[in-house]
Amino acid sequence: MVAPGLPSLSLDEPALAAALLAIAPTELGGAVLRCGHGPERDAFLQAVRGGLPADTPWLKVPCNVTDDRLLGGLDLARTLAQGHAVVEPGVLARADQGVVLMAMAERWDTATTRKLCMVLDRGEVHLEREGLSMRLPSRCSVIALDEGVADDEAVAPALLDRLAFLLPLTAWAPIDPAPAGDAMAVAAMRQRFLDIALQPKQVRLLVKTHAALGIPSMRAAALAAVAARAAAALARRG
Repeated sequence: MVAPGLPSLSLDEPALAAALLAIAPTELGGAVLRCGHGPERDAFLQAVRGGLPADTPWLKVPCNVTDDRLLGGLDLARTLAQGHAVVEPGVLARADQGVVLMAMAERWDTATTRKLCMVLDRGEVHLEREGLSMRLPSRCSVIALDEGVADDEAVAPALLDRLAFLLPLTAWAPIDPAPAGDAMAVAAMRQRFLDIALQPKQVRLLVKTHAALGIPSMRAAALAAVAARAAAALARRG
């Protein structure tokens, strides 16, 4: 199926972003929510989660997470009990095909953020530690909860480059908490999304716009193409 011209949608920007994330969570990478805890953030998270299948992993990770909790490691108790190495998957492996919420994302250290970015790029966790060597699938979407106040308190640029949306929600007044509809409706939209391809002229327009804006990373153009396909699927929700 070929995408038509970009559809006109009546949703405001955060509501539209939530709807698109529910349709194509892993393909869009995720979002940065620039706001403190409050009804705006809760409404956005509810809108995304309400459009996902009920069994979708939804895991929150603290900013001081250790490598063994994030990536996985040796389960010492079970290893001793069973007499052979037993791996305990980390949060990213357990969040495969789901959503990871980065608590206080502006405070994540560079090394941990870099490891998260590598998992997003590869779609899997490379576990190389404590004599272990294995790969665990981890195709997940990341919603970074950025509560920074000062200009220098923000999500690392490397992670921001991999997420489709940056949303300041402070002044957002949500009306519809689930703009994409229920999970069954979103599942139908996702199938349409998978069948949609952009026309060559649309791809050329995205590339020209990307170049005109002087954006150094090509990920922005790629994510814009995914968002356009998801928007086309959403516009034909009926």
